[in-house]
Amino acid sequence: MKTRIHSFIWLSLSGLGVMSAATAQAQLLVPQGAKGTLKVEYLYTADGKKGTENAGNIEEWKVRRVINITANYVAEPPQVIGTLHKPDATQQAAMDKQRTDVQAFAKKMEPTVNDMMKIAERCGESEACIEKAIAEYGNTMDASQIKADKKTADALVRPGESRYQRWRMLAMNGTYAIDELTSLQVFEMTCTRTKVCKRTVTTKGSGAVPQPTTGSVEGVSMIEVDSTGKDMAVMLPATLLPLKVDTVVQTSIMDDDTKSGPGFAKPMVKNQETLVVAIPGDSVTSSGTRTFKGTGYGAESGTLTVTWSFTRN
Repeated sequence: MKTRIHSFIWLSLSGLGVMSAATAQAQLLVPQGAKGTLKVEYLYTADGKKGTENAGNIEEWKVRRVINITANYVAEPPQVIGTLHKPDATQQAAMDKQRTDVQAFAKKMEPTVNDMMKIAERCGESEACIEKAIAEYGNTMDASQIKADKKTADALVRPGESRYQRWRMLAMNGTYAIDELTSLQVFEMTCTRTKVCKRTVTTKGSGAVPQPTTGSVEGVSMIEVDSTGKDMAVMLPATLLPLKVDTVVQTSIMDDDTKSGPGFAKPMVKNQETLVVAIPGDSVTSSGTRTFKGTGYGAESGTLTVTWSFTRN
């Protein structure tokens, strides 16, 4: 009797936040440990000109930065609640209703919970005393009501069907290529159309995306499949270390101290993007393209095009 009474009391109080989910589409939920591959291309381009002779300077830029990344993922166990997905209207309504039901049930059980606490305080550490007191207490209760309360508690904490599945990144590799040409021509008393005062900067770099020498890239990126909504949220992988470039400066501007030499490419993705994309069929595959307009000035005002494809191995 002690176990029965204590069980449904504890369950009723610990069920907050558990919700039922719509029937999962099993074909989009794969066995734990399944492997997948995500291929992503980040292409940033900027081409423009600004300024006039009357304004005092003319700037020109032509920039191309590209990074290709291949990342490997492993499927985690399917889950009821999403991490990268926000609850939809149906889910939120179900969560709100269950929260209300749990609170109402907890309120109803308050007298019984208080009685259990009094028994615990009176008996202290004596298990025999607790068992005897709970047995006596149970004999004063309606057996049918105990059964009904237990059924209610079980219903409140019963987990829903798994709807979501996360894919965790294990490793990644990639290549990059940077090719930039920018120039600044100034006009002042000694700098005219015929006496050109101009700085031209050429920046180039290419090779393998550098990998951390210590630690792991595991978990840097994540994919989450919603088997009911038939989409996936993709937290895109990004380079973890700066990309090396070499800069060559040619200038005829007086007192210009801009130097040639090694350096690092400007970041293409300032914040790690999460894309929510549709799954077109009944298997875990998706591909597509998104563009993001730059908000910077000059060479940083271009367009980033992200092209991706995910397939199960």
